[in-house]
Amino acid sequence: MAESKSILFHPDRPCLTPKEHVGREDIISYGYARLATDDIQSFAIIGCQHEGKTSLLNCIRHSETQSKYFEIKSKLYHFIYMDVSGNCLNSPQEFFSFFYTCIQKQLNIERLSNLWNDLPKISEFLEKNSQKLVVVIDDFNFVITNPNFPVAFYEGLRSWFSTHKNVGCIVTSPIQLLNLTMSLELAGSPFFNIFDSYSIPPLDEIEAKLLFESRLSENVFHENTDKINKIIEQFGLNPYPLQISGYNLMSWYSSNQTFTTKELIEKTAIDCNAYYQNIFSSLRDKQIEQIKLLLRANKAKDFKLDNVLFDRGLLKEVSSDVIFTSKQLELFFRDKLNIPVKRSFFSKIFKRKK
Repeated sequence: MAESKSILFHPDRPCLTPKEHVGREDIISYGYARLATDDIQSFAIIGCQHEGKTSLLNCIRHSETQSKYFEIKSKLYHFIYMDVSGNCLNSPQEFFSFFYTCIQKQLNIERLSNLWNDLPKISEFLEKNSQKLVVVIDDFNFVITNPNFPVAFYEGLRSWFSTHKNVGCIVTSPIQLLNLTMSLELAGSPFFNIFDSYSIPPLDEIEAKLLFESRLSENVFHENTDKINKIIEQFGLNPYPLQISGYNLMSWYSSNQTFTTKELIEKTAIDCNAYYQNIFSSLRDKQIEQIKLLLRANKAKDFKLDNVLFDRGLLKEVSSDVIFTSKQLELFFRDKLNIPVKRSFFSKIFKRKK
């Protein structure tokens, strides 16, 4: 029986603590640089489903991270977390009802219930007590794409966040906010100007190995080093497929089952199918056309590649070449787009002129 660790593989839920979370330190640092100013600056975290947005939010708002970046000022900050999709917030009334309930759990402010009219009470409380408030709105895309939220809703939020220095906002979305489906009137709103956006990058190779090392006993980690290296080679550096593969590895290992690297890869690929489908569904038509050209072995110098494909960690540049960051992702695209492998995908490289 394999020795267990207090940190486990958990592909079915986000990371809850900084101890569970691996990587994305640059975004955490950039985010806190905006939150630590006298006038709190808002920002957006962009990433597809299962790319780690909620895990990153949980790490950012955790008391240990606050103490690390804010030091003695951490006691002045209050983080309010709102999960739009999980709490089915389908109107401004439901949004503010839930928001005020969250506020009253942390701040001693009574009788908050009247939509916009009660926001000044919060600002006055913060000013009087020299405190700051960060409103964290997960899956904010469900608000933007919901026609029940009028443009006035966003104008009111922008006014509050931009004119009161003690309040700020962090939102998440699978794609850039302005690329979401919305009315032309909303698309022209200055609301979006208050957000800097940070796309969630993949882990680096050291961080990917740390994800396994932090969750496996020393003996199990070293006994399975070759399998882990093959998993990283096949599935790339996004944490979700690595979490799934680690979970599968430990499930078999703990039950004393023997398994090959090939079996581990095949099981993980099946479990990642819905994840890859979400990635595909989030791509724009032009991005899919570019991927088709690459898969058909066209030279990348003949057309322009969308930088988003690199920012999201789907493609990467190696010297003057462009390759998929995950061999299994390439196989998924080939199957989805019905583009067979002309030669081994292990050696497929697509060139792009700098």
